Amino acid sequence: MSDQSTRVIALESCQQGDLRGLKRLLDTHPAPDPPSPTSEMLVTACKAKQISVVQYLLERYPNTKSSLELHKAAFQGGVDVYSVILEEFPELKQETFGHQADPIGQAVSDNDTIMLKFLLDNGFDVKASHFCYVPVLMFAQQHDSPEEIIHLLKKWGATDELSF
Repeated sequence: MSDQSTRVIALESCQQGDLRGLKRLLDTHPAPDPPSPTSEMLVTACKAKQISVVQYLLERYPNTKSSLELHKAAFQGGVDVYSVILEEFPELKQETFGHQADPIGQAVSDNDTIMLKFLLDNGFDVKASHFCYVPVLMFAQQHDSPEEIIHLLKKWGATDELSF
C-alpha cells in the first residue's frame, strides 16, 4: 500500500471514528512522529468530534505538539473534544485563533452559549477577549447576541475595553 493510500485510509478512519481500523493500520504502517501525518489525523478526528480517536492518538503519540490548526479544530469539535485537547495542552488557554478572535470571542460570534459557559468555567480571560479587535462585550452588544450571552459576559467581568 502506498503512503498516500495509507494516509487516505487513516484520515477516513479518523473522520468516521473507526478506532479498530485505525489501530490496525497504524500497527502495520506506523506514522512518523508529529507534526506530519499524525497532526493531520488528530485535526481530522477533532473536527469530526471523534473523542475516542483523539484520545487514542494523543496516547499513541505523546510527543504531539499543539498548533493553531489543532487548536481551531478542537474548538470546532465542541466542548467534549476541546476539553480533551486542553487537558493535553493547557497552554492553549492563553492562545488566540490568530488576529481575528480568541476562544471566548469565537464562542460569542457563534452564539455558542454552551462553549462560552465551558470557557468561562475553565478560566479563560473574558476581560482580554475580543473578536476582530473589538472587546467581546461590545461585539456581543453590537451584533445582537442573545441576552444570555451578554449576561454571562457581564457576570464574568467583561467590559467595553480591551486589556491586552
